[in-house]
Amino acid sequence: FPTTNLYELESRVLTDQWSIPYKREESLGKCLLASTYLARLGLCESDENCKRFMDRCMPEAFKKLLTSSAVHKWGTEIHEGIYNMLMLLIELVAERIKQDPIPIGLLGVLTMAFNPDNEYHFKNRMKVSQRNWAEVFGEGNTFAISPERRKEPHGWVVDLVNKFGELGGFAAIQDFFLRSNHLSGQAVSALVQPLGVCAEYLNSSVVQPMLDPVILTTIQDVRSVEEKDLKDKVNAVSSQRLVSIPELLSAIKLLCMQFQPDLVTVVDDLRLDILLRMLKSPHFSAKMNSLKEVTKLIEDSTLSKSVKNAIDTDRLLDWLVENSVLSIALEGNIDQAQYCDRIKGIIELLGSKLSLDELTKIWKIQSGQSSTVIENIHSIIAAAAVKFNSDQLNHLFVLIQKSWEIESDRVRQKLLSLIGRIGREARFETTSGKVLDVLWELAHLPTLPSSLIQQALEEHLTILSDAYAVKETIKKSYIVKCIEDIKRSFVWVVPALRQLHEITRSFIKQTYQNVIHLEERSGKVYRKSIIQDLKKNFEIVKLVTGSLIACHRLAAAVAGPGGLTGSTLVDGRYTYREQYLEAHLKFLAFFLQEATLYLGWNRAKEIWECLVTGQDVCELDREMCFEWFTKGQHDLESDVQQQLFKEKILKLESYEITMNGFNLFKTFFENVNLCDHRLKRQGAQLYVEKLELIGMDFIWKIAMESPDEEIANEAIQLIISYSYINLNPRLKKDSVSLHKKFIADCYTRLEVSKTELCIIDAIKDGFCLSTKLVIIERLLLLAERYVITIEDFYSVPRTILPHGASFHGHLLTLNVTYESTKDTFTVEAHSNETIGSVRWKIAKQLCSPVDNIQIFTNDSLLTVNKDQKLLHQLGFSDEQVLTVKTSGSGTPSGSSADSSTSSSSSSSGVFSSSYAMEQNPSICEKSLPGVVMALVCNVFDMLYQLANLEEPRITLRVRKLLLLIPTDPAIQEALDQLDSLGRKSSKSPSLSSKQQHQPSASSILYYTSSRTYIVYHVLSSKLMPTADDDMARSCAKSFCENFLKAGGLSLVVNVMQRDSIPSEVDYETRQGVYSICLQLASLRFLLVGQTMPTLLDEDLTKDGIEALSSRPFRNVSRQTSRQMSLCGTPEKSSYRQLSVSDRSSIRVEEIIPAARVAIQVRIFKLLFRRLWLGGMGTAQQSLCFQSKRETLKTFEQCGNGQSVSTKDSLIAGEALSLLVTCLQLRSQQLASFYNLPCVADFIIDILLGSPSAEIRRVACDQLYTLKTSCCTYSSSKLWILGSLYTLIISPCLSLFYENIFYFEIFSHFLITETGSYFNYTNTELLATMLEDEITWLDNFEPNRTADCETSEADNILLAGHLRLIKTLLSLCGAEKEMLGILCSIPGSSLIKPLLDDFLFRASRIILNSHSPAGSAAISQQDFHPKCSAVNSRLAAYEVLVMLADSSPSNLQIITKELLSMHHQPDPALTKEFDYLPPVDSRSSSGFVGLRNGGATCYMNAVFQQLYMQPGLPEKCAVVHATYVTDGLDVIPKLFSNSHFFSILEIFKLCHQHFIMSLLSVDDDTDNPDDSVFYQVQSLFGHLMESKLQYYVPENFWKIFKMWNKELYVREQQDAYEFFTSLIDQMDEYLKKMGRDQIFKSTFQGIYSDQKICKDCPHRYEREEAFMALNLGVTSCQSLEISLDQFVRGEVLEGSNAYYCEKCKEKRITVKRTCIKSLPSVLVIHLMRFGFDWESGRSIKYDEQIRFPWMLNMEPYTVSGMARQDSSSEVGENGRSMDQGGGGSPRKKVALTENYELVGVIVHSGQAHAGHYYSFIKDRRGCGKGKWYKFNDTVIEEFDLNDETLEYECFGGEYRPKVYDQTNPYTDVRRRYWNAYMLFYQRVSDQNSPVLPKKSRVSVVRQEGPVKMPARIYQMVRDENLKFMKNRDVYSSDYFSFVLSLASLNATKLKHPYYPCMAKASLQLAIQFLFQTYLRTKKKLR
Repeated sequence: FPTTNLYELESRVLTDQWSIPYKREESLGKCLLASTYLARLGLCESDENCKRFMDRCMPEAFKKLLTSSAVHKWGTEIHEGIYNMLMLLIELVAERIKQDPIPIGLLGVLTMAFNPDNEYHFKNRMKVSQRNWAEVFGEGNTFAISPERRKEPHGWVVDLVNKFGELGGFAAIQDFFLRSNHLSGQAVSALVQPLGVCAEYLNSSVVQPMLDPVILTTIQDVRSVEEKDLKDKVNAVSSQRLVSIPELLSAIKLLCMQFQPDLVTVVDDLRLDILLRMLKSPHFSAKMNSLKEVTKLIEDSTLSKSVKNAIDTDRLLDWLVENSVLSIALEGNIDQAQYCDRIKGIIELLGSKLSLDELTKIWKIQSGQSSTVIENIHSIIAAAAVKFNSDQLNHLFVLIQKSWEIESDRVRQKLLSLIGRIGREARFETTSGKVLDVLWELAHLPTLPSSLIQQALEEHLTILSDAYAVKETIKKSYIVKCIEDIKRSFVWVVPALRQLHEITRSFIKQTYQNVIHLEERSGKVYRKSIIQDLKKNFEIVKLVTGSLIACHRLAAAVAGPGGLTGSTLVDGRYTYREQYLEAHLKFLAFFLQEATLYLGWNRAKEIWECLVTGQDVCELDREMCFEWFTKGQHDLESDVQQQLFKEKILKLESYEITMNGFNLFKTFFENVNLCDHRLKRQGAQLYVEKLELIGMDFIWKIAMESPDEEIANEAIQLIISYSYINLNPRLKKDSVSLHKKFIADCYTRLEVSKTELCIIDAIKDGFCLSTKLVIIERLLLLAERYVITIEDFYSVPRTILPHGASFHGHLLTLNVTYESTKDTFTVEAHSNETIGSVRWKIAKQLCSPVDNIQIFTNDSLLTVNKDQKLLHQLGFSDEQVLTVKTSGSGTPSGSSADSSTSSSSSSSGVFSSSYAMEQNPSICEKSLPGVVMALVCNVFDMLYQLANLEEPRITLRVRKLLLLIPTDPAIQEALDQLDSLGRKSSKSPSLSSKQQHQPSASSILYYTSSRTYIVYHVLSSKLMPTADDDMARSCAKSFCENFLKAGGLSLVVNVMQRDSIPSEVDYETRQGVYSICLQLASLRFLLVGQTMPTLLDEDLTKDGIEALSSRPFRNVSRQTSRQMSLCGTPEKSSYRQLSVSDRSSIRVEEIIPAARVAIQVRIFKLLFRRLWLGGMGTAQQSLCFQSKRETLKTFEQCGNGQSVSTKDSLIAGEALSLLVTCLQLRSQQLASFYNLPCVADFIIDILLGSPSAEIRRVACDQLYTLKTSCCTYSSSKLWILGSLYTLIISPCLSLFYENIFYFEIFSHFLITETGSYFNYTNTELLATMLEDEITWLDNFEPNRTADCETSEADNILLAGHLRLIKTLLSLCGAEKEMLGILCSIPGSSLIKPLLDDFLFRASRIILNSHSPAGSAAISQQDFHPKCSAVNSRLAAYEVLVMLADSSPSNLQIITKELLSMHHQPDPALTKEFDYLPPVDSRSSSGFVGLRNGGATCYMNAVFQQLYMQPGLPEKCAVVHATYVTDGLDVIPKLFSNSHFFSILEIFKLCHQHFIMSLLSVDDDTDNPDDSVFYQVQSLFGHLMESKLQYYVPENFWKIFKMWNKELYVREQQDAYEFFTSLIDQMDEYLKKMGRDQIFKSTFQGIYSDQKICKDCPHRYEREEAFMALNLGVTSCQSLEISLDQFVRGEVLEGSNAYYCEKCKEKRITVKRTCIKSLPSVLVIHLMRFGFDWESGRSIKYDEQIRFPWMLNMEPYTVSGMARQDSSSEVGENGRSMDQGGGGSPRKKVALTENYELVGVIVHSGQAHAGHYYSFIKDRRGCGKGKWYKFNDTVIEEFDLNDETLEYECFGGEYRPKVYDQTNPYTDVRRRYWNAYMLFYQRVSDQNSPVLPKKSRVSVVRQEGPVKMPARIYQMVRDENLKFMKNRDVYSSDYFSFVLSLASLNATKLKHPYYPCMAKASLQLAIQFLFQTYLRTKKKLR
């Protein structure tokens, strides 16, 4: 069979976008030919692919070819090709039908081919026969002919039938009938149907003699069907037989119509009779099939297109009535929706012929039934009511009324839905009118809940709006009724208003639709008629306004002293806000708009006084009123708006203004001023025409006094807009006057507030004090925003700089990405630099004109008009990412000089502004508000006074405002005095003493605390001006020299003193001053006299990063960046790390003499103090210089994550740079520095103890710089080095030996000192250190984690020691051999421990044992290596590589060991070249997963639930393990002496006892692999002890049978069926073994089937065990409702009454099921799968069902039901009559009946395909209480809370997130993932004091080995060993290690032992390459 063609055909047929080949040489033709050939040989059924083609692919292909509507679009070629395919099909059928058994499926395809009514044959109905069949068969002997009475010849159908006859098909059919006397109905039907569909084309003279006996025999056989055949239990065979009888009779009727017309009536009677008998069958399948056929008969008889074998409608109707078919059908499964859908067809046909008794009977069926049954009955009645006459309808409403009186609210909701549906589907006016009256009356019932009133009115409105039979007069009548209800009373005013609103709106909507084809004018008139009637006849506005006022008074009276709130229940049903207030206001707004009415002043005043200024108003009233007037502004005339604005809105207090109130104010403010021509609208913009705006003072009031910050900010923005921004251009001509007026206004208000503040402070009024402070703060904020907003429009470069732009801010590194080439580079800037300057730097870097540069940050373009903005104003931070594009085409080109020239020349064009259009730019700059504020209004004294108030928020505001305006001229003048002092010092030698000048300089620098910050900013601006021109640089240089001469350096550094800054200065100011002072002192500005940092930048640009790394210490720092990252400290780029230290690298010759003189030891002390404080994160604490150390405490704080702020880190870095520079300049004072107290502690803290990684790095760099540079100037080089090592190395050895930082620092110093400090005489010191390290390794015992691995801290420590060993070995050089002599420790003594204990423990155990199962030594050793983390293993690899470097002996040892352990030939992998064993360990959750075998997810989900039940897996494990340990006292001792016990020793000790126990076990245990129980034990054992990520239960897949049927791992099964089958087999096995049934004791509960007689005291009870509760999900919104339906009984009465054996007569009885005994773990099965009888396939119910975390099961138990029976009368359904809504009762119950949710099995997908996974709560160990998601091999912790539980498990509908902004309304979708099985554990069981062990490997170390069969334990153990070996070998790190080892000595050609080393390397490389590397997967290679 052509399998390839079959696969190709399936891919083209079995898809939505199908494309079926129709040529003989294509796949369909080839498959048909091959099938025909195999059929001829009798092999088509035995060939799997052929059978697959005939059963699935071929029927689908011909179904689409023959019945698709696309047939009519195909061309002639395609139709002819299909004709050829049909001929091949005929050949196949003709060959196959000659053999047994009858091919029923194939004959079904033949029926499609012969059917002349399908789309294909209808399209080709005019085709004539392509062969002359008379020549083939003889004249008159053809099997088929075209009927003479039909115009369409249907020649192709005739061809197909004759071809079938020619090939012997008819003969084969006749042969079947002749030789088989007992053909099944299905077989006969299959044989007859192809002939029936084409009966009118058959030649009667040829075919009738053959078919007549068949017709008569079939009729006789059907008549002979006995009642027992229908009443026997229906199985698959009998069910198929019953289904085939109607189909058979349908086909026989077609034959009779052609050949036996007299028998047509007989066949029809027989069809109806058999359907009636099937309907009376007690079996659902028979009933469903009968109804299916009856519905089909009804459809055939009522279709407009006649059906050949249809039964006449009248005859069918008579049959339904005479035989009471409806009544019989209603006795069936009415809880099934599909069943009831079939009944609808019957009842719709009956219509008015339905008797009142039958109607009553149908209605009573729902009594005591579930909500599903009730809904189904209502659906049936609603379908019938369409054809009801008046008597039937009246009777129905009488029935509804009776039910209404006695039913609960939940049932009443369903009744209202039924009534509404009847009204919507009504076809007669009387019916709809009656329904409307009923709904109206129901809605007016006085005791009806508001929810039912709302539902009744919604149904009422839907009928009025959408019903076919409702006229306009009816709608108008109900409008009048609503108005009358509003007038009459308060009780129904809310529903009446709502209904009036909705009816009127729907009336208008329908009017629009009705007149859509008429003229627009007439439509408007008709539309307004109803509105005009309301306005004219009822005065609606006055009526609703009065109703609102009255209802407000009523609500206030009801609220009482507590005050009115939105939730106040006015009439006991409706809340004040959502019902009363909203209903009135919404309708009033709607009516005003639709009626084009204006609200008069009186009405508006009444509403305002009622809701805003009234006595009993609440916050809700004001909010609603503000919003309503804002939206309805156009419903008020202009004079009413002005009156309301002036008399009401402007009288409001500030605290009364909410955001809605402010929006109302803004709206009316604009409208009133527009009306008064004070504002003018141009487009969307408002312009001020007159400066005196109505309401401006109110805006100031809100801005200053509003308690809401958001409102105040809005008001401030309005003030700015209407004070300047939105002024008419003619008003802006004198901008200086406008600014002065605004500033004066703010100044006056500040003075008043400041004065009042002093008075309030004196009387100690806290509230008033805070209010005035807020006013001051907001005035400052207003001024700040005023300056920013206006000056943002000025983009010309400034000459009068704001103070914030006059000095350098903190350094920023900007990371720039050039979009065109994706190149990245960095730009150095500072926070006070303009974006224009950054743009110029980027243009210079890219060699591009400035005009072409486009800068983007956070996807936002920084336009040119923002070029004057400072970086800190735009929110730039360090490491800010920028993206740059060039607007010009191509790559930027040209020199930087050209670029700078072009940029400077074009700057005037770049910085354009409206200011510079007609005026001189300098004059415009002087008119800026900031300049006017500073130079004209002189506000500085006021600002300093405000800053002295010591209010942090006001101080911050003052500081921000000062940064926006030019610098205080007074401070500028004061600093200029320092310049003059320096000049005088240089001219007057007699005054050169610094002490003579310092007091005056000090008095100049030190102001009050309010000005301190500004003073140092101005000093910074003079020393480091931001202007980049020659004059600025010259002035700065001169000022720097004079400042130093005047003692400036000492003054700046003296700021570091403890009390130099007043204590009242805040922390931010203090740190800012420190930062500026250090910046001034360190970055060459004072020491060198260099005024700009650009020279340094140019040096960096020229030399590059390589120049920075020329010092060896920096190289080491970058090389070990990976090591540093292991400590968890944050890192930055190398350039950023080195930039600070490099800036402080001062060449001594550059230092100006004045700076040299100024440096003293005192400066060392000050810098020392500031650095130590900032570096240790204690900048705000005092430091006591005493020689004491709390080393462990300091290190502990560092390790616990104590952080250093970014500001402190920068200050410490600057201080360290300055300290080193000063020491370089005064190298002769180094000894004094080293003699300072605690200097050793200081160096250790900075190098090792600082929490900041940046500080530690800079400290390393700077100390190295100090050491190397000082050696240049001093002859005491060795003394300095010795001092450094005394201070650094020795304390580290004693105090920080366990600190990872120590190893990094120590290794760096060792490497940098190679050849300088260590020489031949010091080799002994290296040997001693190395020996100490190796000794430490020998004695190292790690702390183990939960899974027996080395702890993270120990891994870090181990990595540090190993890297130190590597460093020591690298320093040996040529003296390595001598080192070995001195050390007395050869290399091999280090190699063996590293390989065996630290790296490859499992490999060594396996190698030594050869057979791991048989070695006693294996179980006595721990196979976990000491190096378990990546960092420690890499360090060990590096040590081994270093040992092998130039050492042939070491290389040979390492090579030999690696080859023997890892790279020997493995027979199992001889042919394997894509191998990768499992190398992933358990998930972080600590649990082991289960692999999916294809479709075994249902197993995995259930197994994990069982395993996670506390105690269950342990109980299973010990069933066979006990005979190994029972009665032996030595076993516990063996366990206690080792973490793992030796299986061999146990076997020796227990041999005799083992044999005896084994003999006592049944024969099944001889071969445990064949036992399901053993396989489950094995699975649980792996889940307990395996180290792998997942386990593969392959043997279980092979052995397990579900209900004695073998499983196919790729076939999906039901998880619940697997659960029940598994625990049944497990308990049966245990029972057979004579053991306790573990699963029964855990999961089994007991039902109680109760029958309670109502008229006698007798009760009957029958018990039945269950393993899970099976609960329905349809029509059950919650688990409690489903449980309530489960225990809800049914009433047995009438003929179905129960016969009481004690009373000896029938009694009305309640039959119910409840729970007698609850299990420890309650399993609930949610029955989500069903069967669709119409489509014949399984379906899944994705309905939502909610379930609780804690489930109370007491109400559903026998005792709970009995308690309810005793407390109230038992209703008809066995439930208490005092319940409401059908929910489960909630009484106080015992704790033992409470169950907690502990597990959920979720099914995701549909019935035919899906996936199972589990959510499980851990109840075992350290993860107790956490939820985990078990999804096959993936296990992860899951936050299962209320929200996620609903999303993941409840099912139902949801709306997906909207990603398409154009379509915000997403479709409602169903969650196809939902809970399928629930696991609830009894609460008392969870609180048991004894819990089983945690399912983690770690517990083995703590609790000893788990008892389990020895064979399983050993199997798990061997797998763990192999896994750990594979994990170590099959990793990229190990591959890199082997590569390094093999290529290490490749270039050492001159080494005397090179051949020996080359041979060892080659052996390792070849074996590794061919035995391991080439056999692994490519992803690892």
